[in-house]
Amino acid sequence: LSCSAWDKLPLLTFQKHFDTMKILTIVLLWGLSCSAWAKGDEHKQRRKVRGDVRSAAADKRRSLQMGDTVAVFTFSPIALFPTVSPYPSEAPVTPSPTPDPTPLPTVPLNDDGGEDGFVICFSSESTVQVKNRGIQRMDELQLGDKILTKNGMYEPIYSFGHYDQSAKESTYLQLLPSKIEISPLHLIFVQSSAVPIPAGQLQIGDVLVSGQAVTGIRSVKRRGAYAPFTKSGTLLVNGQLASSFISLQGKTVVELKGGWSTGISHHWAGLIFEAPHRLFASYVSFGDKESYTAEGISTWVAAPREFFTWLLVGDETPSLFWQCILLCPILGFFGSVCVLEWIMTHSYMVVATLLFGCGTRRCFSNHSLRVQTRKLKSK
Repeated sequence: LSCSAWDKLPLLTFQKHFDTMKILTIVLLWGLSCSAWAKGDEHKQRRKVRGDVRSAAADKRRSLQMGDTVAVFTFSPIALFPTVSPYPSEAPVTPSPTPDPTPLPTVPLNDDGGEDGFVICFSSESTVQVKNRGIQRMDELQLGDKILTKNGMYEPIYSFGHYDQSAKESTYLQLLPSKIEISPLHLIFVQSSAVPIPAGQLQIGDVLVSGQAVTGIRSVKRRGAYAPFTKSGTLLVNGQLASSFISLQGKTVVELKGGWSTGISHHWAGLIFEAPHRLFASYVSFGDKESYTAEGISTWVAAPREFFTWLLVGDETPSLFWQCILLCPILGFFGSVCVLEWIMTHSYMVVATLLFGCGTRRCFSNHSLRVQTRKLKSK
């Protein structure tokens, strides 16, 4: 604006709102730059890890070649069946019988993700790395234990989605060579997918996110079921990165009736719906008060599991219209809780932003005052 036009405007009122808009713009740009910087470091680390493991994965696949043909067993949650796939080799070698375990057929799963309504996660034989205590079995973990999660960080166990020490046996998948024992609907990270997939979708030859190729899958019976919950929703089990959550539908993303994909992964959905539980455990109960049903399922998990099983799984689910009507406000509420959780977790950033905004506003106010003073003197 020219000086003559500027003098004709309601100066103080305009500058008041103009300064506010400038402050909000600066704060927004500062927050976006911080987020982009953090994401850039994370992507850089992921690219480095992927580059390191590609050669190892290629060597592993070459080591699986046993001649002109290799029998590859493809796994599905309902049954196991072999298919033969040719692999060229430099010199034909007659494969000799080996004592390697042969995959066993698994039992059909119901809508609850287990046998006879029994929700399963990790067996007691699986192990995790506990801070200051080393390798521990699942049945030795307690609330508050700090276990190794993604990016090499230790996070406390604020709850167990499932904690059952009963003598009832359940069926697990044992992945070789890591020997992690996991339920078919539990989520695990692989290199070929940006989000974790149900363990029941794994096939021999798939490469886990650690760079280790799956050389065998077999069915085992174990007593007990355990699902530690961490703030990131991840944990390293037998050295393999897994999610704390399961897929109720046995798929990677949430699907509505008629096969409509929402684009929301089951892992992300689990993180969103656990936000109130995490806030309560962090600021109210401090992780020392947890209650479980007779089946060993956390009371924070039991009711939502029943509701979403009715909403998303089975032949008696509501119509697509009602699924959308119910899911939209639910996602809005839990998304707001996630924003609140982020603000409370990053309170230092909020305080720094407010201080920066106040300092910037004062700086601009002083500058405006000096401009007005010079104009008055010039008149």
